[in-house]
This record gives sequence, C-alpha cells and structure tokens, in this order.
Amino acid sequence: RSEQTKVTVQPDLKQFALTPLLKSLELPDKVSGAISLTGNFAGEGLSVDDVKRHWQGRADLTVKDAQFAGLNLQELVQRAVENNNNNVEGKRSDGQANLQQITGSMALKNGAFTFSRLDAHSGTLNYTGQGTIDVVNRALDFRFGVTVTEGWMGDSTLIKRLQVTPVPLRIYGPWSGINYNLTVDQVLRGQLRDEARERLKKWIDRNPESDKNNDAKKVLKDL
Repeated sequence: RSEQTKVTVQPDLKQFALTPLLKSLELPDKVSGAISLTGNFAGEGLSVDDVKRHWQGRADLTVKDAQFAGLNLQELVQRAVENNNNNVEGKRSDGQANLQQITGSMALKNGAFTFSRLDAHSGTLNYTGQGTIDVVNRALDFRFGVTVTEGWMGDSTLIKRLQVTPVPLRIYGPWSGINYNLTVDQVLRGQLRDEARERLKKWIDRNPESDKNNDAKKVLKDL
C-alpha cells in the first residue's frame, strides 16, 4: 500500500446518459445524448480533482442523439451565409431538435481532454473537427468544418457548393464566456471565382479570333 492510491480503469460504457456524466466530472453540461465509450485510463487518486490532474489515457467514443444546448450549428451557418450573400436563405428548423450522431477519439493528459478526431452527422448537416477541453483552467478550443446539406432556398449553383463545402467554425474560450468564429468568406469567394471562370470560358469560346483572347486566357489561368 502506498501513500497515494494507484488506479487503472478500463471503462466500457454502453448508451450512458451524457449530461450526468459531464456534471460528475464538473465539465460543461451543454451536450445531451447517450454515450458509448471504451478506453484505458490510469493515474493516482480517486477524486474528481485527481482525475483531472493526475490521470491519463485514451478512449474511443460514440454519442447517439447528441444535441448542443443553445448552439444550433445549422442556423449558425445559414445566418452567416445570409448576412454575406442575398442569393440564398436557410429554412428555419421551427424549434425541432437536430439530433446528431458523433464518433471520435480522445486522450486525457495533464488536465486536458484532447479530441484528435470528431465526426458527426444529422439529417441536415455534417461536421468534422478536433480540439481540447482544459478541465483545470476551465476552457476549451475546437475547430470544425461544418457542411449544411439540407435546408437551403435560392440560387441552385451556390446551394450545391454549400452542400459539399465545409464552413470553418472555431468554438473557444473560458466556460463562463464561450466565443465562436464562423468563416463563410472562402466558400462565397470560391463561388464567385467559379462564376468568373465560367464567364471567361464562354467569352473565349465565342471570340476565338479576338486580339484579347490571349489576355483572357491568362486571366482564366490565374483564377
């Protein structure tokens, strides 16, 4: 027997309610769903603080019917696109739950849960990402690529691009004031670039003998 208890755990959870588990670890309980998890952890001590500071290990996980309280990723992307482009708009969910299925892997070390991979999907969106929850300093930092696959109205060409192009989303900051940064500019710039290329191609085809043909081809090459 040593002064400090040595612990080795191999958890095997099946469809365990996620919110109470987060509360027990004193983590933000903003995610609901049913988690299944297998992994290996080891450390010193049995208290919650010991788990946070003195344990390490890794696990694979899935979360069924996941939902984020106060954070609707679909509407977040749709509003950002609408604010930057008048050619499309998003259909609102009318308060219906957007339940997601999440799979991923994580590691615990030095008081931080590091998620090297997170993949998720629902009926209207897909996203992948990675990030860290620092349980000692009570902060998080995640980066996602979010693709809204359904729920668009308007320009069909732009909608097709939005349905297959991930929009970068960063969620970060202390638990008391989490921030997010959503970047739709690059998606919309890509759409404008494709439209310009298509128009140039058509002009070149219609004007094969023009003395500006070479200049147009050079611009097309540079786009």
